[in-house]
Amino acid sequence: MMHEYRTLAPIGVCLGLLVVVGCAAQPAGTASLASVPALQSSMARVWVLRQPNAPGGNVAAADPMVYVNSAPLAQSAQGTVYYHDFQPGT
Repeated sequence: MMHEYRTLAPIGVCLGLLVVVGCAAQPAGTASLASVPALQSSMARVWVLRQPNAPGGNVAAADPMVYVNSAPLAQSAQGTVYYHDFQPGT
């Protein structure tokens, strides 16, 4: 009976630590939506969002180039968010 408590105690402590660490404050991003200018009524906005870590460790597409109408717009590095305003229909 005592042997069971010796193996369960460290597991309980580890689970408790995981819960406490999960409650820690996450770092805040440096940009906010408040800093994005309002969209003009005659424009269309396209957002490009790329997550910081590729799922499954896929590094084959390191910094892909984003194209619009066969013209390069910008590279999409990991963890970046950007937008571009276009005339509608282009």
